Amino acid sequence: MMSPGTSPSEAEILNLLQKKDQKREFFYDVCHQPPPFQAPPAIFNLKTLKFALEFCEEEAFADEEKHKIMEKTCALTPNKDESTTSKNEIHGLGEESLLSEMRHQINRDLSKMNKKFEEEKQKLLFEKQREFEEHKKAAVSTSAQHLAKLKAARQLKKKKQDERIKQYFIETEETYKKLEEEHKREQQVIVEKFKNRQEEAARRQRVKYEQGKERMGKGRQVKNECDETAQKLALHLQDPKFSCFTDHPTIVANMNTSRKVMEIMNHSTHADLVVMDTDHLQHLHQCHINFHEAIYNCKKQLDQLRAAKNIEEAEHKKKMEEFRIKEEQDLKAKKEKEMKEKNPERSLPRVPKELELSVSRGAYQVNKTLTEKLNEYQMKSDQVVKTKTAENKSTTMDIRKIISRAFSSITDRAGSDLKNCLDDLHRMLKGENLKVGNRQLNVRSIDMGLEYAQLQISKSFVKQSEDYVSSSHKGAYPLAFTILGVWSEDCTFGELYLAQLQTRCPFVIPMYPPPTKDGQSVEDYSRSLGYKVVNGKIEDQEIYLKRMSGMIRTYAAIIQSSTPPGCRRHPHGIEHGWIWLSRLLNMEPRKGLTATILYDFLDVAAHAMHASYGKEFIKLLNMIEANFIVEIEKVSNGQFRGPTERLRHFLQECNQASCVRKPEGHLEKSFWNTYHETGIVGG
Repeated sequence: MMSPGTSPSEAEILNLLQKKDQKREFFYDVCHQPPPFQAPPAIFNLKTLKFALEFCEEEAFADEEKHKIMEKTCALTPNKDESTTSKNEIHGLGEESLLSEMRHQINRDLSKMNKKFEEEKQKLLFEKQREFEEHKKAAVSTSAQHLAKLKAARQLKKKKQDERIKQYFIETEETYKKLEEEHKREQQVIVEKFKNRQEEAARRQRVKYEQGKERMGKGRQVKNECDETAQKLALHLQDPKFSCFTDHPTIVANMNTSRKVMEIMNHSTHADLVVMDTDHLQHLHQCHINFHEAIYNCKKQLDQLRAAKNIEEAEHKKKMEEFRIKEEQDLKAKKEKEMKEKNPERSLPRVPKELELSVSRGAYQVNKTLTEKLNEYQMKSDQVVKTKTAENKSTTMDIRKIISRAFSSITDRAGSDLKNCLDDLHRMLKGENLKVGNRQLNVRSIDMGLEYAQLQISKSFVKQSEDYVSSSHKGAYPLAFTILGVWSEDCTFGELYLAQLQTRCPFVIPMYPPPTKDGQSVEDYSRSLGYKVVNGKIEDQEIYLKRMSGMIRTYAAIIQSSTPPGCRRHPHGIEHGWIWLSRLLNMEPRKGLTATILYDFLDVAAHAMHASYGKEFIKLLNMIEANFIVEIEKVSNGQFRGPTERLRHFLQECNQASCVRKPEGHLEKSFWNTYHETGIVGG
């Protein structure tokens, strides 16, 4: 509280204001409520209007602060003339009157400021509206000008186009007239040529007629001369003096020939005999002598020619015989070449005698090569395992972890899963570094680490074929896609996989291992057929057939599956399916086994083989149904009817429809480009 007779200081005024905080805030809020404002019905740029309003508000608050400071300054520094009066008034009115007067003064100033703010606001709004209208008029004017330009350009373009069309029609008309004139000229030339040809033909016909007439006259003259000569000769021969000549074979033959000719010429006409004079007889005798001399010379020459011809014929015969022998040899070589091309296995070495009925030559040679390679890599793998160093142990363990991690991604959900699996396997086989836990894996860090990895991957794929596909047939297709993905980048892996698969399932070769004659045990023979023998106990037949079915289906899926994007050549394509079928059908079937593996193979690969070979494959299926099933039934003796009937039903369905249905679970080439997206949990 301030004492009477003293002027209030700035601190005391602020203290009073703080005590009446609620009342001051109330009056302050009331004073700052702007009057209702009706905006004109116009369209503004909202962004510019917002900046304008904010600017006005900032100016108003600045004026309000300035006014408060001025009020405080005036209250703290009163004039000397009014000091006595002010002191008395302040002392008389007290605190409430002073605060009330200050409040009224502040409210009046705030009201003035609000009015000033509204006026500035209205001016700014109308200014913005005026600018907007001007901008709108300018935009409309610019659009109109642009539209006029477009119309003018369109009219100009249309005018040019009409001119081009008109010019084109004029040129076409001129070309048509030229062609018509040229056609008329060519027609006149043709007519003239035809007329000349007719005249030439008529002239030739006249010349030919005249020549024929002349030849006819000469022919008649020769005929008359021949008639006279024949009559004279006949008269001479009837004379007894020349009877000795009538028996000469040459003269008889010539006379017979002459007689026949003359008969034809004279049409069996005869002339009267006349007496021949001595000169004619001498002349005839001389002619006879000359005739015989000529015959003798001709005979001599003929004998010489015949001897030369015999020598020539002997040489020619010798040459022809040599040519025939050479031609036969060439033909034989050509036939052998064609046979080798049709059946290349004939040029291969023979198989051992005990396997002649169990496997073809080509299959035996392929299996022999693959088995040798598998044994080589198995020895290297065993050597890696036997090396008991810490690095070898950790590397082999990490290789198995990478394989296990990769195989967990093999699904038919999307191609991206298979690509993830292949990425790890490719990087490992290329010798790149892979992170396994806290360690880095590189297969080349140990001796023969790559060979160990290739063998382990091939074993894992065969195990998947044996276990997973045997229980779920649809699993053969994503597994085949993954095998092809590795095989297309690493041929050695493909050879090792085939070798492992043929070892576990010899029917992939195809081959029916026969029992040996050196006292082979039942267990050993069962192992050669692919049975599992544990503690002397042979695997159950049903489980065995399921495992064989899984491996055959995987092999068939590999043959008919599409290669990964970027792979130009299939490493083991559909042609191997035809080879496998032909080899299997050329062997005697086995009961309970052939029908099963043949059905499993066709169920998977028949659709793709029909797409590749068409009607020829349908003919092959007809042959299997008509002939091969009969052979299977003969060896089965009424047993194992289920597989045989299943195969028969499949073949009948294909042959009746002349097509093959797509197998269940089949994956198209587009599967490689599919992706699986996992939804994001949370936010």
